Amino acid sequence: MPRKLAKRDRARRRGRPDPSFSARTQILLGAADAFGAKGYADTSVQDVLTASGVSRRTFYRFFRSKEELFEQLYEAASMLFLQSMRSAVDLAKTPEEKLANCLDLYLRAPQTVGPVFSVLQAESSRPGTKLFARREAVLESLAELFAESFRKHKGHDIDPLIIRGIIAAQERIALHIFHEHPGDDAAIQRARAAMLHIAEGTLAHVEDEAGESDPGAS
Repeated sequence: MPRKLAKRDRARRRGRPDPSFSARTQILLGAADAFGAKGYADTSVQDVLTASGVSRRTFYRFFRSKEELFEQLYEAASMLFLQSMRSAVDLAKTPEEKLANCLDLYLRAPQTVGPVFSVLQAESSRPGTKLFARREAVLESLAELFAESFRKHKGHDIDPLIIRGIIAAQERIALHIFHEHPGDDAAIQRARAAMLHIAEGTLAHVEDEAGESDPGAS
């Protein structure tokens, strides 16, 4: 084993911080493991310390409380998710490829992120909380991303509520597969087909309505 990898492996086995990460990043990674294993309410600061391999003093250098840590974990996950979605859109050439790329990313997000995904989703779905407000901002950013892409390729606007409805449907399907059929490739492919059917069917209906309302279309 290369010396660098061996050093990281020894540090992980002994509960020490991985030397390749900053202390703050190490805490966030440990927090993802701890919250994913026990849920938000049942996870203590000590659980995070154990999972991340840092001292309590180091923890409080970066975070004032478990609540602040969880908020920062959600913020980091949200930023990574939005960046991935933007890349999925930018790398594709056609509207169909953009849609397929985004749906694949959305469908596999729970498996990619791991058990903490459902914890983040559940806690951010509580109205009136900071995480709920942040989740709404993330969904709004996604809706704007899709609306801009739709406008660019189709030449007309789409009601943002339609996009929000598509996103909500994709989220529920992704979570269903994550909880009921984890790691089942056949179930993932079935979910992908269903997601594409819902999205493409909805957008095709929007196109039909746009054509009917355009006097020059006939």
